[in-house]
Amino acid sequence: MIDKLGASGILFAQLLAADAGETAVISFSDEVKVHQEFTGSPDLVTHSLRMLRKEGNDARMLDAMLQALVMLEQRPPQRRRIIFMIAEKRDRSSKAKAAGGGGASAAAQCRDLLVDLFAIPGAVHGKA
Repeated sequence: MIDKLGASGILFAQLLAADAGETAVISFSDEVKVHQEFTGSPDLVTHSLRMLRKEGNDARMLDAMLQALVMLEQRPPQRRRIIFMIAEKRDRSSKAKAAGGGGASAAAQCRDLLVDLFAIPGAVHGKA
């Protein structure tokens, strides 16, 4: 599944970020990696998505969400803020907690963000 994302770069950059918006690309498995800092260039987003490869066996989904929140906090507050995740249904190895006690969900709600999870069964392990 991950190999099919490269062709979607223009879609993510234009639909999610719109004309004056910016998009960043973060991956997560055994670790969270920022592949592309925020950019308004659909070409850079497309390139970053094309370069993604399956790495590791874990899914640090909540840790990636917290990283995205930290990155979004550094952006101008008047910008639309969206976290769009493509992942399996469950997190398997994050250090962050799902809810309460400063967890990723609570952090997103406090920052008035839209978080959308596009769950694909077996996506990380090539079953989709």
